[in-house]
Amino acid sequence: MKTSSIIASIVGAAIAGVAVGMLIAPEKGKDTRKKLQKGLQDASSDAADWMADAKENLADMASTVKNKFRNMGAHSHNGAATASNL
Repeated sequence: MKTSSIIASIVGAAIAGVAVGMLIAPEKGKDTRKKLQKGLQDASSDAADWMADAKENLADMASTVKNKFRNMGAHSHNGAATASNL
């Protein structure tokens, strides 16, 4: 199972849990709907923030890996040139 699927499942379960908890709470329907709407907006915002952070971290890791491979390639080319000069 992909990591994004797992995360989406966890977020969905959390939202469903909050929604059920609010719907069975003894409050007026209007107040419950407002709280539910606010909770969903907060969860959506948190998920978007988390995804943006994850995307940035992945981009940083990809850049680091690319640079390491480039450096390895540069060292192997320099070594080959030195060996051929012998």
